[in-house]
Amino acid sequence: MRGEEDGDREFNEIVAALSYEEDSALSSNYLSMFFDWYRGSEEQVAKAKKLHIARRVQLCVWFQIIQEWIGIAGITVYQIDIFSQAGFDSRKSQWLSGLNNIFYMFSTLISVFTLDKWGRRFTCYWGAVGQGIALFLAGGFSKAQQNHPNNKSFGAAAAAFVFIYTSVFGATWLEVPWMYPAEVFPLEVRAQGNAWGVFGWSIGNGWLTLLCPVMFNSIHERTLYIFGGCNFLGIHLNVKLNLLN
Repeated sequence: MRGEEDGDREFNEIVAALSYEEDSALSSNYLSMFFDWYRGSEEQVAKAKKLHIARRVQLCVWFQIIQEWIGIAGITVYQIDIFSQAGFDSRKSQWLSGLNNIFYMFSTLISVFTLDKWGRRFTCYWGAVGQGIALFLAGGFSKAQQNHPNNKSFGAAAAAFVFIYTSVFGATWLEVPWMYPAEVFPLEVRAQGNAWGVFGWSIGNGWLTLLCPVMFNSIHERTLYIFGGCNFLGIHLNVKLNLLN
């Protein structure tokens, strides 16, 4: 049966990969992974270097940093302030924040049906484009609401694009950076590769958490333009670094 043949082929590929790794100088030491330092015979070292572990580490770390800088940490933590800047009072801003989080939760179900069908690369492409456009429009409508406080439609539009941004993120960039380390590292160093991904997330999240209050207090809704620009920068890096297969 075709299903059994596919299963046997996948099993044989796993066995072959394990044999290849055992016959190389591949190291699970974190510094060795980062700098491609290996010990063993010339043949073993050559095999280990063929796997380009250091490059995979760099990609996983930067992927997680980019994930934070495309705006999700700022939106989820400071969404009450964002809605307030769009003209909503404190109570409505809190209600909108809670509703936005519910949309965020359900949007993750979209990826169940699209990630494998459309692939990781295209998922990040359309996610970054949708998120970038939504953030620029949310910032623009928020500014328009401040300039025309009697026209509540501008504030409603700003809130709608915040909802769109969060939902698109939940369907795309929320999942892929966490899946990438589990898929690109050899079995021998997969756990350590995932740890490098968490390391990158910690840098991106911590860095942004420290800067967000400064940005929102200093440039207000224009902070959303920075996040929007980072989304398009993410597309550029995806192309230049060949981030995904």
